Amino acid sequence: MDTLPEKRQQAAPKIRAGGALASLRPRLSAWRPEYPAPASVEILQAALAEADARLAPIDVKALTVQIERTLAIWPVPDDWAEKAWMYLEALEDVPSDLVETALRTLRLQRRWPTFPKPADLRAPIVVALAERRTESNKIAAALSKARRDPPEIVDRVPPTEADKQRVSEIVAEMCKNITLQPSSEGGRSGPHNPRSGR
Repeated sequence: MDTLPEKRQQAAPKIRAGGALASLRPRLSAWRPEYPAPASVEILQAALAEADARLAPIDVKALTVQIERTLAIWPVPDDWAEKAWMYLEALEDVPSDLVETALRTLRLQRRWPTFPKPADLRAPIVVALAERRTESNKIAAALSKARRDPPEIVDRVPPTEADKQRVSEIVAEMCKNITLQPSSEGGRSGPHNPRSGR
């Protein structure tokens, strides 16, 4: 098989798992542009960087190798030299993990003996790629909103062990003060709080 045409492109940055995007997703799912920003500018900036990293396209040289290895399963068409660029075009804007998903799906699920079309390469990841782009666009919109109208963020200090112990003591004291008293309905008992006088 003749090699695919080479294109110049910067290598995609490595994707590192981060916490900003994961923590933002529950709030982002229901967020609308008319709502207050779902997080601070700092959190949204970090989440957007993570979302954009998940959209960084695969390096073209790596893509060329992966496509050629996969398409070698089928008989190469006579006009491959003229059509090769179309197969590169099908996945050149796709992140590396989705390229792997697309080509693996093609290898394992395509049962026809004819040579795949460029659309066959892209079809398995169209939805996933669209979801990532939508998420990135939504975060960008939320970040713009946060910069125009910063949300009121209340810094919550996590409780100390002493705080937790004090709360436990208060609850225990309240339970001691609640006694069971006979009710007027056939001798059944119910809670009685001496502070209420009832």
